Amino acid sequence: LILLGSPPTLPNIDLLSLLQSKEKVQEIAFKRLLSAKWDGSENVYAASLLSGIPEYHGEARGYLRASMNWLGIYFDEQKKVKNTNHENAVEDRDILELAYATLNIHGVKSCLDFFLGLKPKAAIFGIVQDLTRRLVDIGRYEEIEELLQNCTREPYYTVAITSQLILVGRFPEVSVIETCLEL
Repeated sequence: LILLGSPPTLPNIDLLSLLQSKEKVQEIAFKRLLSAKWDGSENVYAASLLSGIPEYHGEARGYLRASMNWLGIYFDEQKKVKNTNHENAVEDRDILELAYATLNIHGVKSCLDFFLGLKPKAAIFGIVQDLTRRLVDIGRYEEIEELLQNCTREPYYTVAITSQLILVGRFPEVSVIETCLEL
């Protein structure tokens, strides 16, 4: 990922919206200073940044919609050229930011629907872990619990979330684990 004008590292986007002023976050998003290597990826990061501030959800929604359109274009182009060059590939971090923006703007069920639309599920495991880790770091345990309650029939997601909760001494309800184990 590229932060334009500086070394190729990316700050924790979730922390930017918590630690910077709303105006600074909006400036970073509007100037599209954060991006990955694929065309349109700056929309993903603008959506993620703005989604962390409730009063900017309108703008974040527009960026999220644009990023999904660009992602569709990206995958259509990949199919056409059968490109095996992964230089400009969509990365897990990009998907994480899409999921985080979706969660912030549309809620847990939409975020889970977003994950359910991705394949293969085994590859999404790490992204679900990363999202859970982020939510743990900022203390959003209610949303983690709601994710667990809504993905009891998705073992990859249940295990990914549970693995991160265990690291901080929290455990899901027994009924969630039992349902998952019965599959």
